[in-house]
Amino acid sequence: MQYPKKFVERAKAAYPDFARLHQALDAGSEWVGRYLDDSAPQSVSLKEILNAKSLEEVQAKARAVKEKQELYDEWGKLYKIELTRQNQGR
Repeated sequence: MQYPKKFVERAKAAYPDFARLHQALDAGSEWVGRYLDDSAPQSVSLKEILNAKSLEEVQAKARAVKEKQELYDEWGKLYKIELTRQNQGR
């Protein structure tokens, strides 16, 4: 599976220290979906909210959570497109 360059860049930026994800992205592996699903937080924790020094800090954390969720959703769409392409080639 060939991931769009922009998708790869966004995923690597969202998970800068996740070497396995980076390798999977570069290899076009379907494991990308599993890594994104397992790693995407569902919300900003209460502790993070209470420890934040400003509204901007809370918003930045929320944007990061949203970006990670959107990456997994986008992966799902890319995967469906790939499956359709493969099935049409049969």
